[in-house]
Amino acid sequence: MLLPDWIDVEAWEGYEEMRRKIRKPMTDRARTLAVRELEKLKAAGNDPNEVLDQSTLHSWQGLFELREKSKPKQVDTTPEWLEFRKAIQNNRLPENMAITRAIQTFGGLYRLGSMSSYDLDRKRGEFDSMIRMKEAA
Repeated sequence: MLLPDWIDVEAWEGYEEMRRKIRKPMTDRARTLAVRELEKLKAAGNDPNEVLDQSTLHSWQGLFELREKSKPKQVDTTPEWLEFRKAIQNNRLPENMAITRAIQTFGGLYRLGSMSSYDLDRKRGEFDSMIRMKEAA
């Protein structure tokens, strides 16, 4: 198959090699359809060679729009946050932090991907226990 000049031969061959290694070799029809898909992605503003490299890197059988490069997670280093982290690690309730702020922080950790849903539920349970013990004292 003759590739259009806007497709890098190295990117295409890398994609085809990956397809063979995952035991999904391309038929002639699949090659034609892949070029057609790359044309659509190119028209939508995606670099076809980056699309090929993305699929090769992730061992994806298909061709997809480029994913945005993930931004590095920002770490909160405010004194309030550091105190909160230290208190939670020591399984105690921070003295000068509002309960709602602590719960928001748990939710923020979950949304940032720094905490799994399991850990979020577990920490909320521990947090609730600490509150009940503090109120009972």
